[in-house]
Amino acid sequence: MLKIKQGLVFVLLVSCASFALAADKIAIVNVQRAIVDTDSAKQRLERLRKEPEFKSNMKEVEAIKQEGQRLVDKMKKDGPVMSADQQAALQKKIQEKQADLEHVGRKLQAREQEVLQEIMAQTQDKTKSVINDIIKKEKIGLLLDSRAALHAEPSYDITAQVTSRLNAK
Repeated sequence: MLKIKQGLVFVLLVSCASFALAADKIAIVNVQRAIVDTDSAKQRLERLRKEPEFKSNMKEVEAIKQEGQRLVDKMKKDGPVMSADQQAALQKKIQEKQADLEHVGRKLQAREQEVLQEIMAQTQDKTKSVINDIIKKEKIGLLLDSRAALHAEPSYDITAQVTSRLNAK
């Protein structure tokens, strides 16, 4: 996913390089955030969260969390009076719950990342066009990925502009 994001940003920035020679303004953009903040991306993510499988996994996460917390509470309350074997068995159950939680959490995260990648791929050309239009209009000579900048004043960030124009298209 990171390589795809970096590739998208690289393509966008390289495609904009021809404008850099004639302009003198510097700006930053977070392409991923600009796309994810669009109305269509938010709607798509909301639809994902309403899918039966996704909702089922979310319920499973909550159930595992509650069971894990119950076991931790039991360890705190009864641990001092338990035998070493009982403590070890309870600790093992707690660790199993943590592993279960991580597993289901990874499934949810993977599905969400899959949808985000689809959204990024579907809007790549439109995003490139919007960024090029902003570069021309604002006479931007250098456009950087906001994650590559150590510091930038908010006035340099065109991410909200990109999102707004993507919503308008």
